[in-house]
Amino acid sequence: MNPKRQDKYKAIWMSHSSLQDYEKCPRLYYLHNIYKDKKTGRKINIASPYTTLGIAVHNVLEALVNYKTEDRIKQDLLANYEKEWSKFSSSISGFDNEEQEKEFKERGRRMLQNVMSNYRVLSLKTIPLSSYYDGDMLPNYYISEEENIILCGNIDWIEYADASKSLNVIDFKTGKNEEKEDSLQLPIYKLLLTNLQNKWKVNNGYYWYLDNDSFVEKELPESLLKNTKTKIIKTGTEIRDKRFVWNESRGAWENVTEVEKNFTCSNGEYCDCKKYEKILKGEATYLGIDMYGKDSYKI
Repeated sequence: MNPKRQDKYKAIWMSHSSLQDYEKCPRLYYLHNIYKDKKTGRKINIASPYTTLGIAVHNVLEALVNYKTEDRIKQDLLANYEKEWSKFSSSISGFDNEEQEKEFKERGRRMLQNVMSNYRVLSLKTIPLSSYYDGDMLPNYYISEEENIILCGNIDWIEYADASKSLNVIDFKTGKNEEKEDSLQLPIYKLLLTNLQNKWKVNNGYYWYLDNDSFVEKELPESLLKNTKTKIIKTGTEIRDKRFVWNESRGAWENVTEVEKNFTCSNGEYCDCKKYEKILKGEATYLGIDMYGKDSYKI
């Protein structure tokens, strides 16, 4: 049989976050990644102070890639942070009150002060991801053409190691908890960067925990990448079979009827998907359209 035709509009787009959602609960994956409100045609999202904090800090740091190495240290990160924070309306950012917003905003300021007092990462050479990818979607590549599965993601920082003429991937962390040892985030980023360019070898990955200014290295051997790829394709295929069916006579992927029934809760009463179920039941407060074009709710 001939390989099944690629179709990006019917492909399964796998990312670190969507993989996490599905592993937690198929119903959570459906509500967070597929479901659209029948009235608005938009996806739904739960507003969170932690998400707002993370986006604001990331935007400030990732913007530094646009400056020459010697000019980055001249940038006023705190002033830039004030501008970023002002973009997030309190009404759709998930804060309970002004006091909580003030607390989270101050946390972000402390993180950036840590960065400003230690530019060891940002003062090194870097290469913007746009050097390897030009598109209006997330950076992506076909991790399996046969199964019509695409891997996508956005790497916070790509360090160019001058001595070894190679690349390292760095992820900024704004949460208080460390990433789990078996996390596939950095292996996924290495897969992405390796397949988006073939000029430089990609070495290890690093987590930069901005809250306490700790820098953690994670080795990314080929065996780990192979296992990660296998897992993504296996999970992606499982999701695809719940969403699409291959029509042999037409040579095309077609939507499965009543897709929602194929994504059921796997954890019971206390599953994370129950937060999204509250939105469907009308038990959440509508906040507005967020910066990603989703209907934002507060639980």
